Amino acid sequence: MVMPGGTTGGLREMNMTLHQASESAGGWLLAALGTSAGTGHPRAPRLWATGHVVDAVIVADRLGIEAVDWYRRLGSLAPPSVIDHQARKVAFLIAPVGEPFFAGALTVLRGDVPYRYLSTGGYLVVPGRDAEAGDRYQWLSKPTEESTLDRDAVAVLTVHLLIALRNLTAAAAGTGDE
Repeated sequence: MVMPGGTTGGLREMNMTLHQASESAGGWLLAALGTSAGTGHPRAPRLWATGHVVDAVIVADRLGIEAVDWYRRLGSLAPPSVIDHQARKVAFLIAPVGEPFFAGALTVLRGDVPYRYLSTGGYLVVPGRDAEAGDRYQWLSKPTEESTLDRDAVAVLTVHLLIALRNLTAAAAGTGDE
């Protein structure tokens, strides 16, 4: 997806910020949102490249919303996640661990979650820092200073996706096993 005017939404600023060792991953994401050049408006979506700083796991919107809800039910901070209302997809921003690691975590858990993995060469549209209700792109879970991008957080995401899938499947089957 290319944004109007061909802007990159602060990728240069994000990469420069990443080399500052004193900041957290959440701080890096927040800095990229706050310094995205060429957007002109704080609600305007940004285009981020995947693979160097972040990868993304994209799932159907119902599955993504349910997974974020499970993080909240369990009192955990969900990874930064974006919903595209038009495409009906949710993207989870994760550490750039590569698809083999993510797929391996699902295999270990004996799970089969339908997903798309974006890494090197991929692009993801994220909401502006001040996205509002009614915008096509919105944060389900906005990056915070406490956001972590590491292998453990990726493994935990696979567990939450599997729990969410199980609940949605049980609800659809009417088993009352949710």
